[in-house]
Amino acid sequence: MVTKQVLDQAKAYLCWDTFPDLTIKLIPLEQPVAFYTPPSANMHTIVLFYPVPCDDYWPVLFLLFHEIGHYRQFQTSCTQGKESHFWECVNMATGEEKIEFEAESWELGKRVLSDFLSHCHFSQGLQKYAITQYQSYAARCLNSYEDG
Repeated sequence: MVTKQVLDQAKAYLCWDTFPDLTIKLIPLEQPVAFYTPPSANMHTIVLFYPVPCDDYWPVLFLLFHEIGHYRQFQTSCTQGKESHFWECVNMATGEEKIEFEAESWELGKRVLSDFLSHCHFSQGLQKYAITQYQSYAARCLNSYEDG
């Protein structure tokens, strides 16, 4: 089980140590939901709604790092002159291309999550557990984008 303190540590790590052009808003709500918003005044934003009370922050933390994946995708899309393709994929509801787009975001987020866990000196066992759980959560989320 992960506490709110780890979520706060992740926010600090992502905004202060890793991505200075990123803001993260953590908002208590009934169910966890997260959104990435491309830059406004050169500042990217992730809005993360999380349940209160919350017994386990793993799903919330996983959504945060998934949105970090979208942040990284947007940066790459802009660098490659493919921003319009990014928006097309974001706005797709289902299908193979949507699944590939979301899978890439989960993978990019996993890399940053791994860096965060190492940075905060989590035990090797907990790091392995977190990444395994992240991948399992990502797979369940990706299933929701299948047609039909």
